[in-house]
Amino acid sequence: MCGIVPPFGFYAVLMEPAMPSSFARLVTPQALSLYALLAALFAFCSEALLWNRPEPRSIPALGLVSVGYLAAAAVLTDMMARYRVQTFTGLMAVAGLYGMINGLTLNPDTALIDVPRTLITRVLGAHTLMGVLALSAFVALQLGLRGRGRRALLLILFALLGIGWGAWARWNDAGGGAATYNSTPAFALEPIIAGAVLIALAAGCWRWHRAVTGVRPPPPPAGKALIDPAAPYKLTPGGYALAAAALGVNLAYHLANAHVDSVSLTILIVLIGFVGSILWFQTRKKGLSLIDGIDAGTEPPGYWIAAALIVLVSAAFAHQLARQPDAGDPVAWFGALFTTAGVVWLPALTLIIGARALGRRARSLRL
Repeated sequence: MCGIVPPFGFYAVLMEPAMPSSFARLVTPQALSLYALLAALFAFCSEALLWNRPEPRSIPALGLVSVGYLAAAAVLTDMMARYRVQTFTGLMAVAGLYGMINGLTLNPDTALIDVPRTLITRVLGAHTLMGVLALSAFVALQLGLRGRGRRALLLILFALLGIGWGAWARWNDAGGGAATYNSTPAFALEPIIAGAVLIALAAGCWRWHRAVTGVRPPPPPAGKALIDPAAPYKLTPGGYALAAAALGVNLAYHLANAHVDSVSLTILIVLIGFVGSILWFQTRKKGLSLIDGIDAGTEPPGYWIAAALIVLVSAAFAHQLARQPDAGDPVAWFGALFTTAGVVWLPALTLIIGARALGRRARSLRL
C-alpha cells in the first residue's frame, strides 16, 4: 500500500481483509476500532456525565457492561451505515435507539428503578440526550469542523457542558429540601476522575483507529463510487449474532436480578422496533451519509486535548459550588430537561418525518 493510490482504488484496498483469522471474518480492526471509539463516548456520557451510580460496579459487572457498550456501538454504527443516516433527524433516531438499548440492557437497575417515571426521564430522556452528545462528538471527531467560529463555539459549549456535569454529578443524589441549599460540598472528584479515564480511553481508541485506517481522501460524490465507502463498518451476520449475544447476556443478567419488569421490557422492545423501522423507511439512496465521510479529516489532536481539558476543569470547578434554591438548583434544571426530552423527542421525530413525507408527496403531485 505504499506509493500513490488512486482515489477509487483506495476504497477497494480498505475492503481487503486485514488479517486472515476467523475473527477478521466477523469484524476487521478498522471497524472494531471505530466501534470502540463510539462505545467509549457512549460510556463517558452515560456513566460519567449522568453519574447515576454512586457505588462502583463489581469487576464481572464492569466487564459485562463494557462488552455491552461495544456491542451497542457496533449495532448503531451498522445502522447508520446501512440506513445511510444523513441528517440530525436520523442522528436523533439513532440516539433514541441508544437510550432505549442502554436503559433495557446496560443500566436498567438505575434507569428503570421507578417505572413509569424513570422510563420517561432516564431512558427516553437522559440516556437519549447522552446518545445525542456522544454521537455529535463522534461525528465531529471523524468528520472535523469547518471554520474558526465553529471551533470556538464548540469550546464554549464544552465549558458549559463541564459546568453542568460538575453541578449535576455533585447534587443529583443529594435529595431535595432546604437542608442542601447554600452548603459547600465536600471536596470529591470521583466523577471527574472517572470521566478523565473514559476520555483517555476514547482518545486511545481514536488513535488506534487512525493508526489502522489513516486519513482517507473525501468520498466521491454519491453515485460515483465503485465501492460503498461505509461498507467496512457494516456488520456481517456473524457480527450481528455476536453483538446480539453480548446485549442478550446483559439483559439476562438484569432479568435474573429483577432489574427489568415485564411491562418495561414489552414497551422498550416495541419502541426499539418502531424507531428502527423509522430508520429503515427513511433510508436514502442518494447523497452521502455521515458514515461515508468517516476518516476524511478531523481537527488537530491539540484541539481535542484542549476541549477535553476544558470539560474536566470546568466540571471540577462546578463540582465544588454550593447548591442554590430555585433557579440556582442544577437538579431542578436537569430534571426538567430530561423530563422534557423524554416526553418530546419521539413525537417530534415522528412529526418531522411525517412533514417531510407530506412535502415530498406534495412536490410529486405539484401542489
